[in-house]
Amino acid sequence: MLLIVTFRPEFSPPWIGFPHVTLLTLNRLAKAQARSLVERITGGKALPSEVLEQILARTEGVPLFTEELTKTVLESGFLGDAGDRYVLAGPLPPLAIPATLHDSLMARLDRLAPVKEVAQIGACIGREFDHELLAAVVSLPEAELQAALDRLVAAELVFRRGVAPAITYMFKHAMVRDAAYESLLRKRRQDLHARIASAIEMRFPQIIEAQPELVARHFGEAGLKEKAIGYWLQAGRLAAARSANVEAIAHLRAGLASINDFPGASRSQWELSLQLALGGPLLATKGFASSEVETAYRRSQYLSRELGRDTDLFTALRGLGYVHHVRGDLRQSMREFPEAIDLARRIGEPALLVQAYHFAGVSTFHLGAFQTARDWLQRSLEAGGSRGRYHSEVYGINMGVFCHAYLGHCDWHLGYPDCALNSAEDALSVARQVSHPFSIALALAYLAMLRQFRREPEVALKAAEEARGLCQEYRFDYYGAWSALVRAWAIAEQGQIEEGASAYDAALKEFKTTGAGLRMPYYLGLLAGIHRKAGQRAAGLKLLAEANQIAERNHETWCSAMLELERGELLLDASEEAGGEADAAFKHAIDIAAGQGAKTLELRASVARARHCAKQGGGQKASDMLSPIYGWFSQGFETPDLLQAKTLLGALR
Repeated sequence: MLLIVTFRPEFSPPWIGFPHVTLLTLNRLAKAQARSLVERITGGKALPSEVLEQILARTEGVPLFTEELTKTVLESGFLGDAGDRYVLAGPLPPLAIPATLHDSLMARLDRLAPVKEVAQIGACIGREFDHELLAAVVSLPEAELQAALDRLVAAELVFRRGVAPAITYMFKHAMVRDAAYESLLRKRRQDLHARIASAIEMRFPQIIEAQPELVARHFGEAGLKEKAIGYWLQAGRLAAARSANVEAIAHLRAGLASINDFPGASRSQWELSLQLALGGPLLATKGFASSEVETAYRRSQYLSRELGRDTDLFTALRGLGYVHHVRGDLRQSMREFPEAIDLARRIGEPALLVQAYHFAGVSTFHLGAFQTARDWLQRSLEAGGSRGRYHSEVYGINMGVFCHAYLGHCDWHLGYPDCALNSAEDALSVARQVSHPFSIALALAYLAMLRQFRREPEVALKAAEEARGLCQEYRFDYYGAWSALVRAWAIAEQGQIEEGASAYDAALKEFKTTGAGLRMPYYLGLLAGIHRKAGQRAAGLKLLAEANQIAERNHETWCSAMLELERGELLLDASEEAGGEADAAFKHAIDIAAGQGAKTLELRASVARARHCAKQGGGQKASDMLSPIYGWFSQGFETPDLLQAKTLLGALR
């Protein structure tokens, strides 16, 4: 398929630079080309030389201006038709040929005085307008309206397509529409917009259902802001439900811009509804930790307390919970979720309990309380009904997907790698079934990270790249950066260390721009591992020190065992003399994992310690330390961790 796209020089298209894109610059027409265009419009009849030269001089090779100015001259009445050419009927008036495109278009509209009002009303509707809607607004009998439209079509100011009753008209160019629109006085323009909006309300419910932003715009232009605001809210919610988040944000902010002159209570109620609706699209596009998300929910929290609206207060609290949690402020998150649970229980709505229990689950997960987190997430699923597929229109997330995705991470840490993979794949399956892009991106990102936990770089890369593509298409910044990090790790893990390290540095910068701080110790730990494989021990240890500082400051202890394990590996690579220190690090990692019930990390650290111990000649001791934790497992025997443990035990025995 060949796609041809035209745009003005001030537009910066994001696709320029791709190998399958060719950029062509369309310059002004040369004089010979402009003369040829004039001849085509005149039907091959020559214009008087002085007239032709004025047209060419004033239009300066701009095709639309050349075309319109030639038509203006032909319609002006100062030329006579001499058969094969046009001649001047008298001296050329000094201002006969307009100096600008706008003046030329206005002159043509003025000469169509009987139908000018139809063009003006059409211009109020928009660049494209529907015959039925125009007829509902114009105070003309159908026959006269049809005759007026025929004249506009004949003059090539508008194009017609379709057949009755589904006929639509489009102005030849946006500048034609603008000229007609700007010729109206402000009061007349407002009256027409009010009539158009009222006509849509009374006679065109399908437009309100599909495009409420059109009604909002007309009421807004009419100065009837209180009528416009409800439609802006409806338009924002509708766009968000379609995953058109950028459009949703624009509609909702247009609504917010309309409320400044409202009285106190009414203003607060409308603003609260708009701010809450704005939160979900901002979460998706800007990331959970963005300052814009915080502003929307902070304002919602204040307004809901002021108005005494408990359900809205819960929504605002949960929204702020997303912000603080993803920023890595787990202290604040742990203070907030009990209040959210109490409020949800007091209100008694299952949808709120789903959110509250999920909030508790994700908060406790990052403290390393994996079983407690799993219990909360399971309660969230149960509160959402037997199918566990509750979709939150408020936050734009399928909560069944979110819970299953997190359960996968819980189960992997708790020592159930097969259950973990099943949960992650269930999350993706539900997301695909409901065809919700943000939920699909979320599920893919969590699946990619689970594959990373399992040390399966090939399949992690596949999931990360699919997630990344979806995030770029829909502008999901947070999960886009997340998937970029997994992708870079997978590249390095497959042996392309230099390329992977470079991609990881870029992805980490991208991640930081989202404002997120959650999982930063984990990401830095992975980068330390890449540096270890590149032989850069000092850089790796420095990254681990930074990771531990952040983890301690934020109370983010879920990955502490992994960080200690990586420290032991880096120390082993340093020298044989560091063996004792490395063994202590492995032992510390085992103790942390055991304390958290993180059986998989306990096994991984035990394999590392047993391997080191065996190299020191302590084969039986190594076997004794590894056998009990390996024997605990009841599944996942084909995963890299258990295969390594089995192989090592076989060698030791």
